[in-house]
Amino acid sequence: MKKNQKDILVSTFFITIVAFVLSVGANLASSRFIIPQKTDFYGVLWLSMSNIVLGFFLYFRALKYSSASLIASFTFFTPFVTLIFIVLLLGEKLTVTDCLAAILIIFSVPIQKVGNLVSKKDEQLLN
Repeated sequence: MKKNQKDILVSTFFITIVAFVLSVGANLASSRFIIPQKTDFYGVLWLSMSNIVLGFFLYFRALKYSSASLIASFTFFTPFVTLIFIVLLLGEKLTVTDCLAAILIIFSVPIQKVGNLVSKKDEQLLN
């Protein structure tokens, strides 16, 4: 049975609003205020459309064709893709921590899949 009995659109909206409130709170607590420029609004629009709208659309489309556990494991690649865009678009240099995080992200899905295969084999042997 599905745990979340609410409409998926309402759930997504609620999650987005909570994330927005937490982000605003974190920014107010740790940043000083500057007047946003026109390009800042373009950046917010780009992030909204590419990460939230397109991301959720692709996520729910993929759920029609594959298991939720497989699709959920690919969401771990989002930070890695973000790192790539930061390097390519902003010219930022990666730190050692960023590189270690990228390596963990890259190998997390294959390691998880191997673990699932081993668990299935163990279950088959016990039965």
